Amino acid sequence: MPASSSMVTRTAFRALAVYFILYTAPFPLNCLPWLGELLAEAVSLLRSELATWVGRVVFGIDDLFTGPTGSGDTTEVQLIVLINVFITIVAVIVWSLVDRKQRDHAAAKRWLEHGCAWFLGITITYYGWAKIIPTQFPTPSLTRLLSTYGESSPMGLLWTFMGASPAYCVFTGLAETLGGTLVLFRRTRTLGALICVGVMTNVVMLNLCYDVPVKLFSLHLLALASGLAWLDRERLFALFWSHEAVPARELPPLFASRRGQIAGRVTAIALLAWVTYTSIDQGLDAYRSYGDGREHPPLYGIYDVDSFSLDAEELPPLTTDAVRWRALVIDSALPIELVDFERPGYITIQQMDGALSYHVVEYDTEALTMTVMPSGAYELDDDAEADVLRFEQTIDGLVVTGTWQGQALEARLQQRPRSKLVLLERGFHWINETPYNL
Repeated sequence: MPASSSMVTRTAFRALAVYFILYTAPFPLNCLPWLGELLAEAVSLLRSELATWVGRVVFGIDDLFTGPTGSGDTTEVQLIVLINVFITIVAVIVWSLVDRKQRDHAAAKRWLEHGCAWFLGITITYYGWAKIIPTQFPTPSLTRLLSTYGESSPMGLLWTFMGASPAYCVFTGLAETLGGTLVLFRRTRTLGALICVGVMTNVVMLNLCYDVPVKLFSLHLLALASGLAWLDRERLFALFWSHEAVPARELPPLFASRRGQIAGRVTAIALLAWVTYTSIDQGLDAYRSYGDGREHPPLYGIYDVDSFSLDAEELPPLTTDAVRWRALVIDSALPIELVDFERPGYITIQQMDGALSYHVVEYDTEALTMTVMPSGAYELDDDAEADVLRFEQTIDGLVVTGTWQGQALEARLQQRPRSKLVLLERGFHWINETPYNL
């Protein structure tokens, strides 16, 4: 006879099981090579269609945007969470009416625990590798280093803070990878869950306090880690509070047969190996494509403008001049191959008032010439009124000639020494006679 349980316990389990399946679908099938990507796209499309319909019919949102934005806290995502909650409520009511036996769902609870642990572990491990291989928080770009604190968004400031210290990024990545790996296995699950609680509490607070649009997702991960730790609450209480002897936790097998247990272990190890391989492979590819390992363009650097002439008339360095340059940044001038598209190269021009303008360019690295699109253009356009700049290297900088806004340009630029980039060059000092707090 199956063991009985209270109505509250049964209802809570059923709600958690249904919501977990809805929120994580098609996990774990999305981890499969090739097929997983197709399933993930199909589920994503279904969610978008449901969110669009609910948004229009229930909330009167006629123009819900459902495309990729890089944000995990869009209106679409909020609607999907509400839909999941509604479906969960309906499913639990139906389930409770159909199955009124006072069973404790022991086997189903074990499956739910493993599912939560593996979703949490795989996700956190993926984020950990993105920090160990510095792609989530790359070194601040030269353009970022020209921005002032007051002009930075809270998220931009956080990314600069993290990227300025690769060692700290690796440290946080190792903590995430350790917790995510330990939580996968039953004997180390509680320890892994506690590490994940600590890691994710910090992540959630960063997301909330620095307005990083991954708030909902990180809160879900924190809830999963807390729930897994809660399963061992009595033993943890005895260990940390009452100081009583802590009995060993019973670990009933997921499969009854010996063959099932072996097959489960083999599957788990294979899945972990595949996820680790893909995380490292994708991380290294991103590192070489747009991370710190990418190819720097010729003439890479920040150049301060010494003189600037248009149509043979030199413009004095007045902060009220909206045409003259203050500095030129050649950092991301080469195109980058991303997953779904190629991002064109661009240069950054700092105006005399400190404002930054971004210009898509086509860079001839052999002739050292650039076709420069007007500010605001996001791609190369043959019909746009583009300018052409030619660069000639000098001992300490560049001579730039060509056209700018339809006028003949001649400018002399001096390269800013890297030693002036204190954030990147300060380094570590064990002995500090005085605080170096600029």
